[in-house]
Amino acid sequence: MERIKFEKTYWVKDFLAQEGEFGKHVDEIIENYKGTFIKEMLSSKDLEYLNTKPQIYALRIRLLGICFRFLGPKIGNTIYLVFPLKKQTNKLRPPDLKLALRRSKVYLEQLK
Repeated sequence: MERIKFEKTYWVKDFLAQEGEFGKHVDEIIENYKGTFIKEMLSSKDLEYLNTKPQIYALRIRLLGICFRFLGPKIGNTIYLVFPLKKQTNKLRPPDLKLALRRSKVYLEQLK
């Protein structure tokens, strides 16, 4: 069984800092998810695999009626969160996914 790790990139860290108290709570939730079994998270719908290249996963966190979503590629057992969203709905817009894909490719190149 694979346990998952989440690595926050500077895009996500900046986003969480701008969110103030909400950002602190969301950051704590992300930290608490570390070490959870990936299969467990996928079945709970807190983590979703988006059928893209590179492989993008979406982490969903709901807090007081607001849906925070973090997108990023998975390498090994680590998901690198490269794109944050704050939304009222749970729907992902195509431009958001395109930006997440671009950032993922840039980030993956930096890791090499």
